[in-house]
Amino acid sequence: MDALEKRTTELNVANAKGRNGLEFTEITIDNSVTKIEKGVNNNDITPVEAGTAAKISISSLTANKAYAYVYDYTASGKTVINEFQPIAVTGTFGDQAGTYKVLTKSDLDTQAETSSNFTTGSEKSTDSDFYDYVYFSRTNDGGSTYTYSYVSVADKTTLPAGLLKYAKASISTSQTKISTDTPVNGSFYFANYYSNNGKYAVKVIKIEA
Repeated sequence: MDALEKRTTELNVANAKGRNGLEFTEITIDNSVTKIEKGVNNNDITPVEAGTAAKISISSLTANKAYAYVYDYTASGKTVINEFQPIAVTGTFGDQAGTYKVLTKSDLDTQAETSSNFTTGSEKSTDSDFYDYVYFSRTNDGGSTYTYSYVSVADKTTLPAGLLKYAKASISTSQTKISTDTPVNGSFYFANYYSNNGKYAVKVIKIEA
């Protein structure tokens, strides 16, 4: 379910790779069936609308593997948004180089000193607050040099005053993927996932030798 809800590929369930590393590989199944054979109490379940159930040919499957039939039952109203998850980097990125978005100190320094860019401390956290922005505490040395620390607001009902609000949309449109294996001091790195608000039903079967 995690791979379906937060994935590295945008839309298709087939061959979707989730942030947990789980990957679905598409197989051919019959979606035209109108009953589920051998359901509750070994009785067939009928009627079933075509496209909402599937028949998988056991003879075509490989032993010692698990197979999942995934049914998305909110396809018509489904929306997909970018979700940026901050990551901590020590040493090098290893084989993950090039897969993350980056925010630099200079990106944050360009934010205007306006109330729209900073939290007031009295606002109630809304869905927009959580999903549209990332937040940083901002301090200076008494002059014009600022330092930043990423702040998670996941467990907060109100946002502390003075946090810098940086729009996630700006990360997706203006930032580029990193091209080096070594993280840059003072930069913040984010994994980019596609978050799908669809609702799913999953039927998993295990084929054993």
